[in-house]
Amino acid sequence: MKKIMDILKSTSFLGFILIVFLIYSRTVFPSNKFEKIDVPDLKVYYGSEKLYSMLEKMENKQLTDYKSYLISLDIVYPIIYGLLFISLLLTLGNRIKINQRKLKLILIIPLISIIFDILENLTNYHIISQLPDRVSISSISGFFTLIKWVSIFVSILFILSYSIRLLLEKIKESSINQ
Repeated sequence: MKKIMDILKSTSFLGFILIVFLIYSRTVFPSNKFEKIDVPDLKVYYGSEKLYSMLEKMENKQLTDYKSYLISLDIVYPIIYGLLFISLLLTLGNRIKINQRKLKLILIIPLISIIFDILENLTNYHIISQLPDRVSISSISGFFTLIKWVSIFVSILFILSYSIRLLLEKIKESSINQ
């Protein structure tokens, strides 16, 4: 476990995963493919009725594309952004000397994002596969989405607060050395 943590907090891994994230976000991740339709992934929360409403508005080709996207490209994306968040939190947390036990607990937050984003994708894939029938599992898809977005938001807040703290420490250090 220590070896994995050492890799994740290395500057070279952070640079690598940042480049992968940027390339994936700009070229591979087909957000423009679905920009004219209402997709569940981009909602903070939706109920079962809203989910079916969004899916029913899609044409067959859009539904087929969205279904294949859920099980392929959108399974990889949470892993990429999750690793980026973990690497940033580890790197910044170590630079501002956050207690290691506390830092390990904070790292659970991006892991929650990864898990619930993938659960959302798998659930929605199953729901689309059962159309036109409605399945009871549709009621938890929005819950998975909500947890995903809350954990992403909290991860970003920690990253921002650690970044600000590091910046303030550097400013203080610089003024002391003058």
